[in-house]
Amino acid sequence: MPVRNPIIIKDMYESCVTELSALNQRSALSSYLNMSQLLTKSLLLSCASLYEEEIVWAIRDVVKAGRFYEPMSTFLEKSAIDGQFYKWFDFRSAKNTNPFLSKFGPDFREKMRQLIDKRENRQVAEANFLELCKKRNESVHRNYAAYSLDLTLHEIYEKHKSAMSYIRIVRHGTTKWLTNE
Repeated sequence: MPVRNPIIIKDMYESCVTELSALNQRSALSSYLNMSQLLTKSLLLSCASLYEEEIVWAIRDVVKAGRFYEPMSTFLEKSAIDGQFYKWFDFRSAKNTNPFLSKFGPDFREKMRQLIDKRENRQVAEANFLELCKKRNESVHRNYAAYSLDLTLHEIYEKHKSAMSYIRIVRHGTTKWLTNE
């Protein structure tokens, strides 16, 4: 299942670059630095929000494919899915996403690990996903206005492009190994 709006972050990034370029051309250094910091944090939050939405949709697809009775599906949505994304992962210290993958059993975790570990770019995508979500958590839980992000707008965008590969792998794996389709 494809990502619903894969270019939304690209469009946002390009708008940020355009805005910063205009400020730079006006030699408004103070405004440029302030806006750069604000737009960079905004892009980071947007990336992490997109990841949350996509992975939550993948899990919802698994629940729907289980053909549960409607009351059970509603219960699972409300208690196990809604608002739980940041509890599914260890964004503070994890080196990989095994804690999340393990929630679906050892067989699923092993298949997903094999799929991810098969290619170095997939391992990098997983690491970039974790890093961006970790930075998002740090920014929102450590005084967002004062938080100093150590990544540039361009670095976040490049990591995002890589991290989207991890999102596609999760969607592929959940569709292939966790649904009855």
